[in-house]
Amino acid sequence: MNLRTKNNRLTAYAFACGYVEEKYDDGTNSNTRLWVEHGAPHVRTVTRDSLGNITARDWQSFDHGQLAEARKVFNAKPGEIINA
Repeated sequence: MNLRTKNNRLTAYAFACGYVEEKYDDGTNSNTRLWVEHGAPHVRTVTRDSLGNITARDWQSFDHGQLAEARKVFNAKPGEIINA
């Protein structure tokens, strides 16, 4: 089974196997993660101050099968993908 799309992003199968896409933005010191748990996609962004304390948190959960919608939210977040 293929774990990557043509654009080198994770497939739905890869997410079902526990793989995660993550991006980091230096400008805002924020980390955004996309993963699927029990069939439901999640996008979580955590922003930290210069001491590493969490200053903001945004977590969106989607219904089962709404990976495309979760990807849109993930893609709109600032930063570069650091692992997938």
